[in-house]
Amino acid sequence: MITRRADSSSMAISIAFLIFISSLSAKENVFMEKDREIPVIHDVDVVVVGGSSSAVAAARQAARSGAKVFLLAPRPYLGEDIAGTLRLWPDGNAQPMAELAKLIFGVKNPVLPFTYKASIAPEMENPDPDNRKLNDGIWNDRDRHGVQYKASEVEIIVDLGREISLQKARLYSYEYSRLPGSSVNSAIVSTSSDGQTWNEAGKTTSHPKFNPPVKSDYPGTFVHEFPLNGKARYIKFLSKPNAAVLRQWLGEIVIESADVPASIPKGSVAVTTPLNVKKTFDEALLEAGVPFLTGTYGTEVLTDEKGNVAGVVVSNRSGRQAVRAKVVIDATDRASMARHAGAKFRPFPAGTYSFSQTVVSGEAPKAPGMEVSEFPNAYDTKLTGMKAPEGMPDDIKGRLFECRAALPMKNDSPSSFAEAEQRIRDMTFTAQQLDTAEKTFFVPPDSLIGAASMVGAWKDVSALDLNVCRPAGMPYCYILSAMADVSREAAASLIKPCNLMELAERVGVAAAEEARKRPELVNVRLRKTGPESNVAAGEVREILEGLMPNSATAAGKVKAELRGLPVIAECDVLVVGGGTSGAPAAISAARQGMKTILVEYQYNLGGVSTVGILGSYYYGNPCGFTEEIDEGVRKTGAVLVQSKAEWYRRQCRISKVEIWFGTMACGAVVDGQGIVGAVVVAPDGTRGVIRAKTVIDSTGNADIAAAAGAETEFINPEELSLQGATMNWRNLGSSVINVDIGFVDDEDAADMCFFALRGRKAFSFNTYWDQSQLVNSRERRHLIGEYVVQPMDFMNGRTFHDTIVQCYTTHDTHGQTNHDMLFLSMISGSESHIWANLPYRSLLPKKLDGLMVTGLGISAHRDAIPVLRMQRDVQNQGYAAGYAAAMGIKDNVPPRNIDIKKLQKHLVEVKILKPEVLAYVDNYPLADDKLKEAIRVIPTYGGYNMLWRLFTDPKRSIPLLVDAYGGTNDSDAVSKTRYAAVLAMMGDKTGTETLVKTLEASPWDTGWNWKGMGAFGRKTSYIDGYIISLGRIRAKEALPAILKKAALLEAKDGYSHFRAVALACESIGDKSAAPVLAALLGKPGIGGYALSKDGKFPEYNGFSCPAGDKERNLSLREICLARALYNLGDHEGKGEAVLVKYTKDPRGAYAKHALMVMQKKQEEGHK
Repeated sequence: MITRRADSSSMAISIAFLIFISSLSAKENVFMEKDREIPVIHDVDVVVVGGSSSAVAAARQAARSGAKVFLLAPRPYLGEDIAGTLRLWPDGNAQPMAELAKLIFGVKNPVLPFTYKASIAPEMENPDPDNRKLNDGIWNDRDRHGVQYKASEVEIIVDLGREISLQKARLYSYEYSRLPGSSVNSAIVSTSSDGQTWNEAGKTTSHPKFNPPVKSDYPGTFVHEFPLNGKARYIKFLSKPNAAVLRQWLGEIVIESADVPASIPKGSVAVTTPLNVKKTFDEALLEAGVPFLTGTYGTEVLTDEKGNVAGVVVSNRSGRQAVRAKVVIDATDRASMARHAGAKFRPFPAGTYSFSQTVVSGEAPKAPGMEVSEFPNAYDTKLTGMKAPEGMPDDIKGRLFECRAALPMKNDSPSSFAEAEQRIRDMTFTAQQLDTAEKTFFVPPDSLIGAASMVGAWKDVSALDLNVCRPAGMPYCYILSAMADVSREAAASLIKPCNLMELAERVGVAAAEEARKRPELVNVRLRKTGPESNVAAGEVREILEGLMPNSATAAGKVKAELRGLPVIAECDVLVVGGGTSGAPAAISAARQGMKTILVEYQYNLGGVSTVGILGSYYYGNPCGFTEEIDEGVRKTGAVLVQSKAEWYRRQCRISKVEIWFGTMACGAVVDGQGIVGAVVVAPDGTRGVIRAKTVIDSTGNADIAAAAGAETEFINPEELSLQGATMNWRNLGSSVINVDIGFVDDEDAADMCFFALRGRKAFSFNTYWDQSQLVNSRERRHLIGEYVVQPMDFMNGRTFHDTIVQCYTTHDTHGQTNHDMLFLSMISGSESHIWANLPYRSLLPKKLDGLMVTGLGISAHRDAIPVLRMQRDVQNQGYAAGYAAAMGIKDNVPPRNIDIKKLQKHLVEVKILKPEVLAYVDNYPLADDKLKEAIRVIPTYGGYNMLWRLFTDPKRSIPLLVDAYGGTNDSDAVSKTRYAAVLAMMGDKTGTETLVKTLEASPWDTGWNWKGMGAFGRKTSYIDGYIISLGRIRAKEALPAILKKAALLEAKDGYSHFRAVALACESIGDKSAAPVLAALLGKPGIGGYALSKDGKFPEYNGFSCPAGDKERNLSLREICLARALYNLGDHEGKGEAVLVKYTKDPRGAYAKHALMVMQKKQEEGHK
């Protein structure tokens, strides 16, 4: 039954917020956000907030109805209500009627369960002991899910259990590795009602004229498809192999029915995978022309001059932005946008509520009071990357389990939901877990008070009045979730994706029509809210720079008036980020009795080692807390990435750490010179402050430090140099995937979104289980702190008095280096191991108190990071930071003033440090004899390998080098040149003439092409080094020789040569070089590598390290030449033309660098 409510005047947002603020207790203070301007990134008709299946369906339909649409999603993908919950089956009697639902779940041809028998036993290499591999829903893995038969033919009889109307049958076969094409030469299918009398229904053959098998999306897999008619219970497949090998590999049998059942039959299976869901929704929005931004939370609602909804404010890795929109579709789980807009909701009473968690495991989860349903899907999995610990299986017969439990909820606060989530995870983990849902499934009690209500039992979507999705008295806003104004019984059906997508299509059409009728928006802003009392001291700081022009479609700003920001939790230690350093930091602090909150955007702890599917260690010092982790993980489970995440989570629970998953930190609160808390957005859209005595920024991107105003650095206008990154595919049971595919700007939410999307586009349907949710970056924004670790420090064995970790690894650069000494030398090859002492000061900002930064965000030169980022060492670093935070709080001093020797003594006790560290004093400055020895070996083979000593103190080294140069006979050209190059790289011109002569007399040597994986050794040739060193001293007399060399370059030559020429010409600054650079840029094969979103989507040419290397090599070569040309005044506008194209490149790192180059030049022109 539908009950309508009379429309009333629109509600001002401030009323709802004031009601919320007034409900806070006296101790829950409010921080006031001063007036500010928020950058606008999109100006649209309809904005959809949320990444669920219904959000995508509504956005797509609104766009098809003529509206300009933008969608923002909180997770790094779309389809969170299916892929994020692992509810991969069409639920109950919900039939796929919406177009997208049909793509995900199928329409008229449900896939049928069955049993089968083969006429012969399979080979032992690929057995099928339980007769389940050919109907387990997986046909993309020959080794683990394929069945091998060796015979002239094999007969397989399928039993459907009853007579069913048939539509289609498919037989999947694999390619034989040494013979192209399907291993099945021919196949015949027959049907029967009694298993005795057979009727041939179709056949395939390898002959191209007679119904040959078709290649599937998965490489090396073929599909034999047979249309079927009539009814049958039994289906027989007679397949024959290629006569040359007499072997055939079968992957799957799929039977589709022509019947459309009234409900999904009992025993039906999950029909899709998380990756397929994500890819389907990606394609849907791309096809509809709807731009979308993942990793983004809606946090507030904009209003127009009448107080009506007029858009949203969002938060993400780029800070805070605004989207102006005539209509808002709120597809968030908790209707957060409608709440911010002032909509009214029914109460959320304290009580017990049903939560559901889906897991894939080899054993059924068991816990008191928990109901578990098992699906017949077979996910038989062989562990890859890492063997199972002793006593645990390497082969797991995985099944899909839905686990339901009644859990207590005090209220609807973020902390209450966080605790419920942890409780159900406590109940559902097993030692054979292969995967677990990110999100729990939950029907909320506090539904919207809508413009209409539906009471009673669920009927169907067509019976719903759309006004149940509209807040009473609030135009231009729709709710698209279980929060709609329907009975809670009906909500349990409405929330099923098939139903919600069907409703979403109707909402999309209605929203587009309402937007068309609404006049242009006027005076849009974020209105003033907040109390005048109970205000805490502190300034709310955030990043308000907007998005790059390559992703924002609008400009301008909206005014945000004075607003109150509530304190939503308080603690002693707040750890932001639960990755490699953050989880250890939280555990360490809590073990010292600190009330600790750990906020993590992902839904698992461990970061790159778990969510990132990089579970194995490369190097690192295997000691201390890392040893405790490894021992605990071995006892926790079989699959490392699952068991390590669970071990961290359990240790947090044991230590009473409060874990907030799905929570993004997006700002800081600073009082004077100290941080007193962080601004966070919870999964329900609540934006508020977690107040803390000490904040540990373990984001790996120095997010809190940057928002607070601490000095940081990353991409710059001088040169684009980044270590490579990836966002890996993921298969069940896999614990190690290590790829280097591209650059990522972790400061740029749009680049993070595009990088993930581009990866998914490279993965074919049915190829992998999923995509990792984490971008595995090897270099990110980092702090410029009390001390910046230099590569010379560890090469000279520097003994810092405040050493807290002793790192151990090779110099694994994943790309080019930038330090001047490395243009002439190298640190090590893969065979050379380095010990590095990490000083405590590298975790501390220069000025801000109450803050430490860990992980990739520490204060270190980018060429030092490769030695400091090994997982073992970062885990120990996190532990040290957590313990230091606890020490400071106990002693009532900021982190920079703790007793460092006391900290070190504890680290010695837990075996993170060796005892001799307690006696360390700084061994800088180096003694004269050390410098003289380094100079003495320069003329010898490998003589540059002590340069790190000289670069620690150029002021003392240059006079010694000048003497050595002058004392070398002119006939010893090699020695003179080497001395001259080192002097020039340090800024001394003494050997300029020698360098120029050497350059003139020498041909180009072998250059270096950009390489990510295994990038050891030199990244420049000797000639490159000489050219760059001449640039360092701005030697104009060297320009003719450099340009002569440049003119000889062709597209086939090494990238490092182009880089050297560009860097030198820029440094020398002589405009006469511009025509030569322009000519070089115009040579065949040199230019045209900027990507564009216009037209065909810019996919990877293969998701592999070589493909990623090639793309970066070509783009870096082009952009470095264009930058140098532009900085020299340009020639015929060629440099600017290239840079402009790169500013529009969807790859954010390239776009940002190009934009920074142009902005810097323009700023210099205004001075």
